[in-house]
Amino acid sequence: MAEKIITGNRCLLDTSALVSLIDKSDVAHGRVKQSFERTGQNFFSTIAVITEALHLLSRVKNATNICLDYVLTGVVELFPLEKPDLSRIKTLMAKYADIPMDFADATLVVVAEEMGIDTIMTLDRRGFEAYRMLGSKSFIILP
Repeated sequence: MAEKIITGNRCLLDTSALVSLIDKSDVAHGRVKQSFERTGQNFFSTIAVITEALHLLSRVKNATNICLDYVLTGVVELFPLEKPDLSRIKTLMAKYADIPMDFADATLVVVAEEMGIDTIMTLDRRGFEAYRMLGSKSFIILP
């Protein structure tokens, strides 16, 4: 059995990593799958990420079922966003418009701030190396 990577016990899951994990033809699939299995994390995401992933995976056989089963079986827990979160999301998207930050990424930064999670599994290094949580805290990026 592979040794677990110690990075805490909670990790955010971004669209890019979720798509790569499910789509075996993705160039990063092996790397993401190995990191996903080795981290020993509890994964959190948002409905915006799931929606984006389902759209990107629409042509991959059985991907919809796999993606939804991750949520239904508790592999990925969805963090509920409330109306007040939209103000912070709007502020973040304006602040990082030059990158740009999309809605799904902004929801993950809000979750990070509200839950105190600083680790994210993503292939979007450009974005998540630039994004900062309140207090200027940066993300630990996997893989």
